[in-house]
Amino acid sequence: MSLQILPLDPTDRRRIRQFIDLPFRLYAGSRQWVPPFRGELARVLARRHPFFHHSEAQSFLALRSGRHGEPVGRITAYENRAFNRHRGRRSGRFYHFECEQDGEAAARLLQSACAWARGRGLTDVVGPYGFASIDGGGLLVDGFEHRATMTMMHYHLPYYGPLLEAEGFRKERDFYTALIERSGFTVSDKIRRVVELIMKRGRFSVPQLRSKRELLRLPFY
Repeated sequence: MSLQILPLDPTDRRRIRQFIDLPFRLYAGSRQWVPPFRGELARVLARRHPFFHHSEAQSFLALRSGRHGEPVGRITAYENRAFNRHRGRRSGRFYHFECEQDGEAAARLLQSACAWARGRGLTDVVGPYGFASIDGGGLLVDGFEHRATMTMMHYHLPYYGPLLEAEGFRKERDFYTALIERSGFTVSDKIRRVVELIMKRGRFSVPQLRSKRELLRLPFY
């Protein structure tokens, strides 16, 4: 079957939906994967996120059997201009990498991201890396049996590392995450006071949900 790498048009709602939906298919039945908020990712892909006030990005979809085929992979290449300016670098990054166990699709997605960066005079590409530090990044080396958090270190399929290494990517640094047992965890009084102060300002609220259906009705989901 033929393979096409399609740059994502920020006005194409159908392609944006395919981009967002892909990992929901890849991780169907997984107890470790924690899904993102669809609405938040849709804002990023439509370029309505504050990131685009100072920087730029391009997302790509890998489609089998041409433009009307099934999405088999995705990636976003970007330049954080504020970061590069602060560090005196010309570095590109990639994010949102998800792919079937398809070496050709992964290779061409990564090549497209690198070509996008090279076309803007960037000298290296690092990833996976989120737009902000809280978005997380990197690839798991072990711990695939544990459920991911919604931020920082994400869960992914075990074959992702070999797919990236096949294209010449190598480890830059190690990240560590911690597992906290609920039975022994308590929130400190200082954190409680900070939370109470923030809530009094009225800018945030904590919804009380009784079902998954109510969660899906939230605007950011």
